[in-house]
Amino acid sequence: MTNTTAREHDDMRPAPGATLIVKSQRGEQIFSLTSDDIVLGRSQQSDIHLDEQVISRSHARLVRDGRSYRFIQLGRANATLLRGSPVTDLLLCHGDRLEVAAGKSGAVEMLFQLDAALLADTLELTRAFSLAEVRPAKGVGRLPLPANGSVSIGRSQASDLVLDSLSVSRSHARIEMRDGVTRIIDLESANGTFVNGLATQTRTLIAGDIVRIGPFKLVYRDNFIEHHDDSRAVRLDVHGVTKIVSGKVLLSEVSLSAHPGEVLAIAGTSGAGKSTLIDALNGLRPPTSGHIIVNGADLYRAYASLRPLIGYVPQETILPAHLTVRRALQYVARLRLPPDVSRADADARVEEVMRSLDLHERAGVRIVDLSGGQKKRASIAAELIARPGLFFLDEPTTGLDPALTRHVTGIIRELAAGGSTVIMVSHDVESLQAADRIVFLAAGGHVVFIGTPAEAKSYFGVDDFAAIYEQVEAADAIELERRLHASAHYRKQVAPGLLQAAAIEGEVPPPLTLDPVAMIGAVRRGTSAWRQFRIVTTRYVESMLGNRGRLTILLAQAPIIAILLALVAGASDFTPPSADEVAKGAEFGVPASSFASGLTIMLAACATFFGALNAAPEIVKEHPIWRRERLAGLRVAPYLASKFVVLALLCSLQTALLLAIISVRVDLPSSGILMPAPLELWITLDLAAIAALGLGLVISTSTSNEDKAQGWVPIVLIPQLIFVAAGASSGTERWISYFTVTHWSSIAMKVTAHIPYTRTGGQFDAAELLMQWAALAILATVFVLFAGWRLARQRA
Repeated sequence: MTNTTAREHDDMRPAPGATLIVKSQRGEQIFSLTSDDIVLGRSQQSDIHLDEQVISRSHARLVRDGRSYRFIQLGRANATLLRGSPVTDLLLCHGDRLEVAAGKSGAVEMLFQLDAALLADTLELTRAFSLAEVRPAKGVGRLPLPANGSVSIGRSQASDLVLDSLSVSRSHARIEMRDGVTRIIDLESANGTFVNGLATQTRTLIAGDIVRIGPFKLVYRDNFIEHHDDSRAVRLDVHGVTKIVSGKVLLSEVSLSAHPGEVLAIAGTSGAGKSTLIDALNGLRPPTSGHIIVNGADLYRAYASLRPLIGYVPQETILPAHLTVRRALQYVARLRLPPDVSRADADARVEEVMRSLDLHERAGVRIVDLSGGQKKRASIAAELIARPGLFFLDEPTTGLDPALTRHVTGIIRELAAGGSTVIMVSHDVESLQAADRIVFLAAGGHVVFIGTPAEAKSYFGVDDFAAIYEQVEAADAIELERRLHASAHYRKQVAPGLLQAAAIEGEVPPPLTLDPVAMIGAVRRGTSAWRQFRIVTTRYVESMLGNRGRLTILLAQAPIIAILLALVAGASDFTPPSADEVAKGAEFGVPASSFASGLTIMLAACATFFGALNAAPEIVKEHPIWRRERLAGLRVAPYLASKFVVLALLCSLQTALLLAIISVRVDLPSSGILMPAPLELWITLDLAAIAALGLGLVISTSTSNEDKAQGWVPIVLIPQLIFVAAGASSGTERWISYFTVTHWSSIAMKVTAHIPYTRTGGQFDAAELLMQWAALAILATVFVLFAGWRLARQRA
């Protein structure tokens, strides 16, 4: 017999190691697990004797496996369930809750727990599955390594170790063994190979090193590789997470845990930090302090390697509004899946996801034309393409009617039933009741409750969730937090499942104070910036063509403004004054620049207007899309370049139309300084529009919504008119004019037409024209670079 012992829960604390807490109608018992092989059953001879009718005489065995235990079902009368699924052979993880005859009279619940010190050592362990569920390259497996030779790793069935996930490249990596030295080599994979959280091209492995490839974790042992499919077994542990912004505490020492197959809801009063918390947990906004551990790895130290495991659906739609559902999801697949995934395979995955979410009949409908529930399902579909194991949803049922709320809630439950770990922010009562556990936050980000929905009502002594909100709103948050920590509920149901400070101190390194640009935009050699640029540019063009109303307005701007301008222009507005006129004016103190018409200034102002107005709303209106794609690996440069190139082409078309219509009314000079004058004038207008485009991108990356961006356009355009002619003065206004697009573009047009632009006339040669063009190019470059910097520094 073993020395496994049972004690009532009020006795002394269990000995260090593993414990099994058994709850039934008879009460609660705690068993210390200290032996290597333990029989659990109704028989008196069992090591763990449970005198319950639903328990078989020999119900199960607990066999030590590493630092944990393996649960092996023996009895056939009543199955043992983990989150509703029968268990036959299972490597237990801390917090696993096993049930026998759940929901029936005499039901038994068994909670497996590890001591805090032992738990710290088992952070690298992930969920194993029943033997019936283990397939090649799924669950947990072992691949023996030869003494000398190599092992190929990839998605291809020809690989020695097949990792069956679309986020893994066909030929992803290779392990080489030579003279007792083992090296792993990344084969220019799309999503990278990571050793102990760091991107690696070539690395010598030592026993215990953890290699992450896509959603898989490979643990290197002395003569074999242990591989885990983490996409079905993601555990999240949060300890002491605090977020302070400008001296204001948004989150205060938040600690919680979430398990595979569980829906964890984050609820709380307004301003309690719910969205701040979920953004800290998904990698979007690093906390000021604390630890966020995903399957034993620090989220912010190893974010690039953990990226394939994470799916995030914010409140807003994360798909381009004017694309159809199918096309939007196809672009998501091309951006997030490796380049060696064929178009057919990617499209097949999109079709599979649409069918799973009942979107197939709406595949040809534009996102903007979907109902609220369909938009939410489309956003969830985008995340399901890469099969993440850790799902975050921010207010998934906001704005939905009760029927749609129930439907979306059902989808969330299905995600968890499939093995995903689901964390959602919600205030909807039905969603909260459907969650497995609730974390309730009060003002200042204080945790005032963690537990099941039923436990929440019992803890607060109320019959509905609305009353909980009223209690929390009326009470002091710090006092509520202290009350939780002092409660029996916390000691029994919460504290055992949390990582303790003593356990992780020295085991998990402190989070890095990383620049999010470096963290989120980590370079992945196999996914080139050029490929990302091509995909997002094509998507942007298709999206613009789908928004026919706005496109019509943009294309109509130039002809309408040109016609109006032609009505007030004179045929000789581009004709330079004669030398006699300039000389006579000088006799009376009239500067030569006074003889110029205002047409050049108006043309420069129109070109500036086109560029700024085109670009101002284009990034800010896509903020939710950009934020999500950035987390998924989209770089700043390809995204910004796609906007710049497409809008620059639009500006070129607009300025060409503007000048062409003006030329019907105005006599343009035939020859310029370097080339035909009409071509020189168009280049000048185009450069002016492109420089203003850069200014528009600055506006778009510096404002919080589309309306504000549109409101800033006239504010930045008016100085372009005020200071356009200030270059001829000698005061401060002259220096201000150097930063205006209209100053340089109007002078460039005057140089081409030999129209005086200074008091004495000015220079009309190639050097002068090229200087004006260079100034416009420099302004465009500075504006675009600044917009890129703003985009990279954006926070949610």
